[in-house]
Amino acid sequence: MNNTKNNSIELWHRYPVLLLLCLMMLSGCSAKPSTVMHSPINPVPHHLLLPCPSPDFTVRTWGEYPGYVARLHLALEKCNADKQAVATIMAPPA
Repeated sequence: MNNTKNNSIELWHRYPVLLLLCLMMLSGCSAKPSTVMHSPINPVPHHLLLPCPSPDFTVRTWGEYPGYVARLHLALEKCNADKQAVATIMAPPA
């Protein structure tokens, strides 16, 4: 009976050691420096961020109107191409 009592006492003396060991292992993980990823401040070229100009409205007759509509359509296509280029630059790498 005395032997069993000594074993239980020895077991209780081991718990603080195990607890300290676990705490030391956990504190070792917190000391790892974090990795900081630096990204460029403005990765998009400036000319892609400019507002899209629309052509001046210089239509005086109905015959000049189809040319004006064609210029508007061209300006819209150019603006959409710029926005697509920005979306391609800002997309995360695959």
